[in-house]
Amino acid sequence: MPDVLNSSDLIRIIEIQNEIARASLDFEGVIRLVVRRAAEVTGAAGGVVEIVEGSEMVYRAVSGTAEGSLGLRLRRETSLSGLCVLRGIPLRCDDAETDPRVDREACRRVGVTSMICVPLVHAGTAVGALKVISPEREAFGDVDLVLLGLMSEIVASSMSHAEAFERHRHDGSHDPLTGLPNRRAFDEAAREERSRALRSHAPLSLVLFDLDRFKEINDRFGHPAGDIALRRFSEILEGTKRLPDRAFRLGGDEFALLLPSTGPDEARAAIERLRDAVAAAELGEGLIGVSAGAADAAGLEPEEAYARADAALLADKTLRKAAAG
Repeated sequence: MPDVLNSSDLIRIIEIQNEIARASLDFEGVIRLVVRRAAEVTGAAGGVVEIVEGSEMVYRAVSGTAEGSLGLRLRRETSLSGLCVLRGIPLRCDDAETDPRVDREACRRVGVTSMICVPLVHAGTAVGALKVISPEREAFGDVDLVLLGLMSEIVASSMSHAEAFERHRHDGSHDPLTGLPNRRAFDEAAREERSRALRSHAPLSLVLFDLDRFKEINDRFGHPAGDIALRRFSEILEGTKRLPDRAFRLGGDEFALLLPSTGPDEARAAIERLRDAVAAAELGEGLIGVSAGAADAAGLEPEEAYARADAALLADKTLRKAAAG
């Protein structure tokens, strides 16, 4: 591996910049192109753009051997990319099996032994990382660090031009009251998770929830009280889900949870955890409970999975009303 950046490397970076300019790519298009080209110029098996979302790093764009991991979520404090963002400096791992900075289990799932992470900086703050990966030990050198740093600047430049676009994109895919992804985002995620489940032959569960006696809360205490209950429920839903699970507000008092790599028994356990947490929180003066319905979604079209979960939700609601008298 060469120790010095040469003219052909710089020409390749300029060509990538020109490719982006000619195609008039938006931010999503830029990161998809950059992860492909980053793998090519460094000889990596795959590339990833990870974006910070709260306490997690989310695989936002992928290429090569990482393609089956789109949407993967890592804890910031236990991943190399999270450390890269925290310190704001490039980091290299030569052997994931011995490096204490990495999420070893996640590396094994994706097939990563060595990697480079460089921060993506927007408005002076590291908001993500560009990463290249390899199944081989010590696959990358100093030149690869420099090349990846130059490519991260391309992404950062795109971020600065796409700030308004990203704000519009977030607003269009998130519920303004609770901050959860909305029905539009759910439809996209359901297709994405089903495709991943089929590729990996893994289970996938969908759970739908709605709030018992929610209308009564609005009628007795007013809509502001109902809004408080919805926001509090969304916080509980986020707080009780596992790291890979994805929560959504579909509208009104209807919420959804996509549970990757989860079968029926685990889905029922997730429902009971949520019910216990809601009971402990005494939502709506203790009046609000939770009805739920689950479906095994891996082998179904998203619309069919939703219909089955909705039928199970209706059955559960009917039983709970009968039990309450």
